[in-house]
Amino acid sequence: MLDFLGDLRRTHTCGALRASDAGKKLSLMGWVNRRRDLGQLIFIDLRDRTGVTQVVVSKEASQSIHEKTEQLRNEYVIAAIGTGEAARRQHDKQKYSDRRSGTRC
Repeated sequence: MLDFLGDLRRTHTCGALRASDAGKKLSLMGWVNRRRDLGQLIFIDLRDRTGVTQVVVSKEASQSIHEKTEQLRNEYVIAAIGTGEAARRQHDKQKYSDRRSGTRC
C-alpha cells in the first residue's frame, strides 16, 4: 500500500481551507483521524497541526482509490488530491460547527 509522493507538495493545510477554496484543486497531507465507510462513499477526517478537513472518496469516481481507502486506519499518514467542495447541507454545518472551513476535499 506504500506509494511514494515524489515531488508532491501540499497546497493548503487542513485548518486553512475556507468555503472560498471550493472548486480549486487541493493537495492535502496529514493523519487519518477517523474513517467512515458507507459502501459507495468513504469519509476521512484528515488532520494536520492546523485543523481537520473531511475528505470524501467515491467508488463511482475512482475504483482503485476507493479500494486503497478501504485499507486506511487511524493515524495513517496520507496525501489527498482533489477538488475542494463547500459543505452543502445545513446538517453538515451543524455537525462540523467546530470546523471553520466549511470545505471538504
